Amino acid sequence: MTGSLIETVEARLTPDVVGKVAGSIGESPAKVSGALSSAVPSIFAGLIQRGSTPGGAAGLLSSLKDVDSSRIGDVSDPRGMMGIGSKLSSGMLGDYGGRITDVISRTSGIGREGSSGIMSFVFPLIAGVIGKQVVSRGLGASGLMELLSSQKKAVLEHPSLPRGLNSALGIGDVSELGGVGAEIAEPHVSVAQVAPRQVAPPPRRVVPVAEKPRTPWGAIIGALVLGAILLGGLTYFSRRHHEVPAPHAQAPMVHQPNVQTPAAAPPPAPPAQPTGQATLTSGEMEKKDAAKKDTGMAAKKETGMASAFTGNAALPERVALPNVNFDTASCDLQSGGEATLQDVAVTMKDHPSSRVRIEGFTDSVGGDDINSPLSERRAETVKKTLVGKGVDANRIETVGMSEKHPVADNGTDDGRAQNRRADMVIISR
Repeated sequence: MTGSLIETVEARLTPDVVGKVAGSIGESPAKVSGALSSAVPSIFAGLIQRGSTPGGAAGLLSSLKDVDSSRIGDVSDPRGMMGIGSKLSSGMLGDYGGRITDVISRTSGIGREGSSGIMSFVFPLIAGVIGKQVVSRGLGASGLMELLSSQKKAVLEHPSLPRGLNSALGIGDVSELGGVGAEIAEPHVSVAQVAPRQVAPPPRRVVPVAEKPRTPWGAIIGALVLGAILLGGLTYFSRRHHEVPAPHAQAPMVHQPNVQTPAAAPPPAPPAQPTGQATLTSGEMEKKDAAKKDTGMAAKKETGMASAFTGNAALPERVALPNVNFDTASCDLQSGGEATLQDVAVTMKDHPSSRVRIEGFTDSVGGDDINSPLSERRAETVKKTLVGKGVDANRIETVGMSEKHPVADNGTDDGRAQNRRADMVIISR
């Protein structure tokens, strides 16, 4: 076998074929050409991932043996090919099919329905090429695994391999193709299995995130400078009032509390305090300012996340988690959410009897078969983060809410970004 199987498939996608596919889905040939170029290596990547285990390869082999090769090569009939490909891709790619479709849609600018048609058109061509190798070489499951694995280099080096494909296939990086994460293609638990929780949510409460305390060096230095300026002013006006004849003479240090004229020697000594009032050293001033800062932070915390755990609102109470958001098709927490979850973890440890439910959400892009397991994984990500910060896992429940209950307009990029989030519901305090 010379060349890669990808090249064999791409040779069938002539400009005439591209034009017919474009006409069947109502898109421009330029867009369709780009989408087809991305779809071919993406589908191969999905098949490599599915066929990277003995069980997965056996399932693919069974599907390939049922393929009628006489019906899958007619590229002059895009609609007919799409009908065949839709059934084939569903059985052979499973969850990967919908996820790859979303990636193609996002990178090509073609709507999801059109991208699904392109995927369905290409799939029979790919299945036919692989099936021909299986039949001519008499391959079994292990042989199919080797055949698919041999295409990995061509997939990774393909110039049109789209970004974000690793997330769609459940792997950390495309270089892990056919290795880590190969079992992720198994069906996830659907949110329908926890349907009793999918009720109209209580009002969503937004609480501020307490800032991390910082050493108040700026405030301390500013206070010292201001004190020196005030002291100099007091000395100047005191001298004018008493008409001190020798302004450059060094006055002795006065310790009596009833003396009102302070010493004039540099560095200036603090003015005498009224009877009964202690004079603070710079160290004492620093401790006092730090104590004020700590008191202020404690007050902020009590009125922020902690107030949700100590309030009298009816339970369950929904609490928004500021900045706990996710990128498209990803369950990795964005960096801005760490501070919020640190605040939640500290507060939950301060209230050991409290229990919460973390609800994961998606935007409206993609179908429920994709969004439901994705939202569940986002909720699990938040739970793992809280457990990593010291919260008992038994105190945290998770549920995926898919695209339900959006907090912003899914018709805009900003709105969709806000909807890719996780909320917290306080179950008990």
